[in-house]
Amino acid sequence: MKLRALLLCAGLLAPVGCTATTSVSGGTLPFKVAVIPFDAAALPDLASEGSAPEGNSIVPRFDSTQLTGAVRDALRGRFADAIVLPWPAGTSPEEFQRLPRSEQDAWWRRACADADADLVLECDAKVPRRASYEHNETFWLNLPLFLIGGPFCWFVDDTTYRGEARLQAVLHQVLPIAGGRATFADGDAEVARFEVRLDEVRLDFLDRAEPLGYVFSLVVPPGLLERNNRHVEEHFAAAVGSGLAAGLARRVDESSGTILATEDLADFYLLRDVKAVARRGEVVVSGHVEVRSDSAADLRGCVVRCGERVVDGTLSEAQPDPVLSSERAPRSRIAFTATLPHDEGADRVRIELTQGGRDPIGRTFTVLIVAPAAGGAPVNGTAASDGAPVERTSG
Repeated sequence: MKLRALLLCAGLLAPVGCTATTSVSGGTLPFKVAVIPFDAAALPDLASEGSAPEGNSIVPRFDSTQLTGAVRDALRGRFADAIVLPWPAGTSPEEFQRLPRSEQDAWWRRACADADADLVLECDAKVPRRASYEHNETFWLNLPLFLIGGPFCWFVDDTTYRGEARLQAVLHQVLPIAGGRATFADGDAEVARFEVRLDEVRLDFLDRAEPLGYVFSLVVPPGLLERNNRHVEEHFAAAVGSGLAAGLARRVDESSGTILATEDLADFYLLRDVKAVARRGEVVVSGHVEVRSDSAADLRGCVVRCGERVVDGTLSEAQPDPVLSSERAPRSRIAFTATLPHDEGADRVRIELTQGGRDPIGRTFTVLIVAPAAGGAPVNGTAASDGAPVERTSG
């Protein structure tokens, strides 16, 4: 009987378990992303037509720090790093949000520069003021499991909470904003725009229960218990935040090529073969830059920073790229290398590439430092060529 209960429980859990997010295909994107802290505005109450009565609804408890943290954590699997920018010292979030928009943007611009961020993410979140709840199809499958399996039915997502939540996010390139060539508002530094929507969350008894509920669940089906309490309100809000963040991460996956290339802002981008390998007190950085052929000669600068150490990298001659070129859009590939001392405590390098011409354009990229594989070869293969970079004194 117990074996049968276990098998039934496994069958029920299979379609309703949580889905883990995975890292972006092709590896993480070589950027450090700064997330501007955001709050969530409440959407109007559920429409009266077809909505659950007030007795079958909850008032979620959303926490802005938790929402922002969920977005940061989801992006850390997609980018070299993701952080949340700090509020100004001595100023509460409420006081800061009452400042003129120009003053707020000026602070975030300085905070991005201080954090050495390559990209900055602005978010606008809307969450439900109330959420209705009802049994779903697994509740009815859960009843026989309760009779034969007891606590096994605690793990089944038998209650659905419905309430619309939305997340809109805009990813900007930091360098044009920091240099005054663009603003957050004008869109001239925009890299990508995302929209995520979530309509429901499913919770099991473990998500909903308070201590006394476990005692009652021994004699009453858990689907009938603990559907509206403080724990449910908090857990529903956390699930909505993580669901929106996971949806944003999927949108980043889908747009990874656009985020990397960003041809509206620059004619070049770093390929994902870039690597920074720690070796005997030094960091060897190597990779390739993809450039539109008619502007390849304008790629003039490659600066690599590891903590306080800064060097000029070596750029090779541009070579035609037969793989990514087309008849109308020929492309070239330029290899670069740099070797610099490994600043103690630094776990990543920052690369700044500059394209010349009348209006120089720069882009920055961040790459995690890795240890060499067994035998001294760099991780993931390609060995760096022996460049002769010139060390610079950092400001």
